[in-house]
Amino acid sequence: MVNYSLSGMSAIQMRLHQLFCHFFYLEEQFQTLY
Repeated sequence: MVNYSLSGMSAIQMRLHQLFCHFFYLEEQFQTLY
């Protein structure tokens, strides 16, 4: 039960990390445009 919840939390953290990386990547792309 505890291991399952921990793996779920890590999965959510990985998804948030991917979203943040994607957001910063887009921000860099927009900065290079202007």
